[in-house]
Amino acid sequence: MERRAGLPAMIGRILRALLRPTVWVTAERVFMEVFSLALFAVQARLLGPATFGLVAAVMVFTSFWDAVPMNAVLEALVALRKIDDWHLATASTATILLSLIFGVAIFSCAAPMADLFGDAELISVMHVLAVLPLLQSFSIVPLAVTRRDLRFGAALKAGDFRE
Repeated sequence: MERRAGLPAMIGRILRALLRPTVWVTAERVFMEVFSLALFAVQARLLGPATFGLVAAVMVFTSFWDAVPMNAVLEALVALRKIDDWHLATASTATILLSLIFGVAIFSCAAPMADLFGDAELISVMHVLAVLPLLQSFSIVPLAVTRRDLRFGAALKAGDFRE
């Protein structure tokens, strides 16, 4: 009988551990890295060296979006002492608008970049991948909220130990 009473408690502890933001953020990063590696391996095999090089060249431009504006918004939201719906709505709107502008810029620069690299296939690759910044923009605010909860949750726990 004791085993049965201990089982629900053990399941409860496991579920509480799985619901922590740390677990989800870590799982997200691990999944993204494993998925990216697998995606590049499949792309390299299916596309061949020349086409894969084109995709990699375009990914340099689209990853700029991930590195600069996205991180600026993430850090700004995490750094705010008090955050409300207005902050989240403004960040969402700004990132979506910026991503649209950046996507249009990638789309518009396709022909000049194809001329620069001397490969007409680059145009279609850039046109297809120009949508990536917009897709990424929808995850920025939820990711910032998760990181914020993680950061301030850890700070609160650290404060518990000091008292």
